[in-house]
Amino acid sequence: MSMKKTRLQLTLHVYVNDYLHQLMEELGCNKSEIVEECIIFTSMPEIWDSFRAQFTLEGEEEEEEDDEEEDDEEEDDEEEDDEEE
Repeated sequence: MSMKKTRLQLTLHVYVNDYLHQLMEELGCNKSEIVEECIIFTSMPEIWDSFRAQFTLEGEEEEEEDDEEEDDEEEDDEEEDDEEE
């Protein structure tokens, strides 16, 4: 097992637990309510996509669009080759 993986296993649950306790104090609710809201949030794709969009840089979006256009062009070329055969 790598050192990074071992360290992550030792510290991740501590970090999450500390963060949950901080949220409990700030929001005045219990841990199960926070976990329930997290599960609901992550299981709704439209909310997750809008949340992720907040952290997507404009340059990254342009690169993704260019990649999609290139993929579409490649698919069109493949379809034309299939039609010729």
